[in-house]
Amino acid sequence: MKSFFALATSVVVATLVACGSDSSGQDPAPSCPELPQQCTGTPPSYATEVKALVEQHCFPCHAPGGTGVGAAGRDFSKYEILQRDKAKALLRVYGCTMPPKEAPQPSADDRATLVKWLVCGAPSN
Repeated sequence: MKSFFALATSVVVATLVACGSDSSGQDPAPSCPELPQQCTGTPPSYATEVKALVEQHCFPCHAPGGTGVGAAGRDFSKYEILQRDKAKALLRVYGCTMPPKEAPQPSADDRATLVKWLVCGAPSN
């Protein structure tokens, strides 16, 4: 499983390097973190660090009643769905396309925490 995620991360990195911008055609915001090539050290804790960030920045759209759940089924109040969509989430969080620009943005440190957790395979720790 780690080799699959390493491959998926490599594809994301190659895509971002090739494009050099987010889907709006603009360069990512200055608070966009570096994308680690692999998981190093201990991943951030889902229970004590990541869950609160997801609730604060993702739940307005990606929780029951949110605007982003819809047909795509991206209800991130369910860990299993967030885990399943970790490669897509990594691309969007790293590229600073999520949360949307009109929504409150995570700090650079919070975004880096999310990116590291996703690069480390989004463990339920």
